[in-house]
Amino acid sequence: MKHAHKSMCKNISEHSLALAFIGAIILVILFFVAIVSYNGYSMTGQNLSELGVGSTAVLFNSALITFAILAIPFFAFRIKGTSFLNQTACFLAIASMVFLAGVGAYPLNYQNEHFFSAAMFFFAAAIAAIAFSLNELKGIFRSKAKKSENLSKFGLVGFIIFGFLTAAVTFYYLLAFRNPVGQKLAVAFIFVWVILKLVLEKKRK
Repeated sequence: MKHAHKSMCKNISEHSLALAFIGAIILVILFFVAIVSYNGYSMTGQNLSELGVGSTAVLFNSALITFAILAIPFFAFRIKGTSFLNQTACFLAIASMVFLAGVGAYPLNYQNEHFFSAAMFFFAAAIAAIAFSLNELKGIFRSKAKKSENLSKFGLVGFIIFGFLTAAVTFYYLLAFRNPVGQKLAVAFIFVWVILKLVLEKKRK
């Protein structure tokens, strides 16, 4: 019975990882289609939020909501049985996905809700990146490394550094670089960091 429960949990965890990857693919495809479909969209002169209104609204907003919904189980199923730091990071990541869905649910037409959701998404994602990086850093210095993990310290260090860099870029955007270029940089770093997190967990299987 215990073995069956463990096997079921493992299968659910693997399915949640696959769902998150699917969500990321959907996000990239719909983002690309929305940008191409938006007549005269400027990557340097317009915020991404502008894709959430008008003819590209359905593509952009559904991309955000879909990715958020599919990514939440990935973090949720990695809370139980882990360190307090990892649990905190997972809760922050889930919160960031909830706020990301809020960005899609409340497009630019709803300015107060939209800007609040966007700011909280960036903030929660940045703190989550720091927390996950600190958790991995702590793991590197543990006396007994898990032999089952098919990971190199070089790869973990790269993930840790990129996590801190993602937080730095995001906070810089929030505090000092509030323009379309800064926004896209922060979004790009957060997205790549999430992909790296997915790859990291995949290699642990």
